[in-house]
Amino acid sequence: MIWLIWRQFRTQAAVALGTLAVIAVILIITGPHLLDLYRQGVHECRVSGGNNCNSPVIGQDPILRGLLLGLLLLGPILLGMFWGAPMVARELETGAYRLGWTQSASRTQWLAAKILIGATATAAAAGLLVWIVDWWSSPIEAAAPDHYTLAMFGILGITPIGYALFAFALGLTAGMIIRRTVPAMAVSVGIFTAVRLIVTYQVRPRLLPPEHLTAAASATSLSIGLSPAGISVTPIPPNLPTAWVYSSTLVDKSGHPPTAAYVDKACPALVKLASNPQLSPPGGGGGLFSSSKGAVHVQGGGPNAAFQSCTNALAGKFHEVTTYEPGSRYWPLQGLETALFVVLGAALLFVAFRWMRNRLV
Repeated sequence: MIWLIWRQFRTQAAVALGTLAVIAVILIITGPHLLDLYRQGVHECRVSGGNNCNSPVIGQDPILRGLLLGLLLLGPILLGMFWGAPMVARELETGAYRLGWTQSASRTQWLAAKILIGATATAAAAGLLVWIVDWWSSPIEAAAPDHYTLAMFGILGITPIGYALFAFALGLTAGMIIRRTVPAMAVSVGIFTAVRLIVTYQVRPRLLPPEHLTAAASATSLSIGLSPAGISVTPIPPNLPTAWVYSSTLVDKSGHPPTAAYVDKACPALVKLASNPQLSPPGGGGGLFSSSKGAVHVQGGGPNAAFQSCTNALAGKFHEVTTYEPGSRYWPLQGLETALFVVLGAALLFVAFRWMRNRLV
């Protein structure tokens, strides 16, 4: 049975293996150059105390990097569409599954063999792709870590393997229930996209309780915007280069943010300035004030008395609270999210077995 299913699946496997081989050759050719740029440009620059050390690596191979990131983003759902959905749906469409069930293998063995071959190939393909892209992009990641961003978290590390296994199970289950290959593919894409978005924006921030960093407010940690509608105060998040910053808020001892009335009362000079957004910057331009689309933005760090008075009044009552996940939690979060998608995939496969036993005749 396994040999027969493998013969049915070998064309898709050969296409995937050939694609991976082409990608590997390209990355093996271009990867050493990136590593040399990092060692000679970034690392030596940092050792010597230079500035803007990341630029030699960050701008390299933008087209190739974009294609790789797109492939990692779309790869799991492509595996679900072209491996998972047709694996069962094609036989159900043609009725060939009845012939398989009349042989020595039971229907449970038939489905288990398909899952074993498909899931193993899916995990291997996703794992190899992630591994070689991680190797190639490691100099870029070392130069400018951004693995916690929404775009990068789901395409590096081990999460793509979990996504791929879930997509395969989703496609197979959809094919089992719908019994049509193309509709099963479409349903798989829609459900997979919805689950990914829900996990990214709603579940991932709740997998681990975040840390909280409290710091005093100051002129350099506040951004104040002026417009005819009033004054807006926004705290500038602290520099946490390897952390995932959820939010940075300005609150008092009771945890309440400053009200508009309090800001107007604490910053009368800025309120007057906000009423005339076309007012020229003090001293004839540049420095503290900059005008854009009718609004005047005040930037911290300058000697302007109105700004200093406002920030001093706010700093006397409010402080900045930053909610974040430290860099040390990257791999635990990766593991938890991957496990979540593997569990969801296992639940879908359980549904497929139940559906086969109770609905397929």
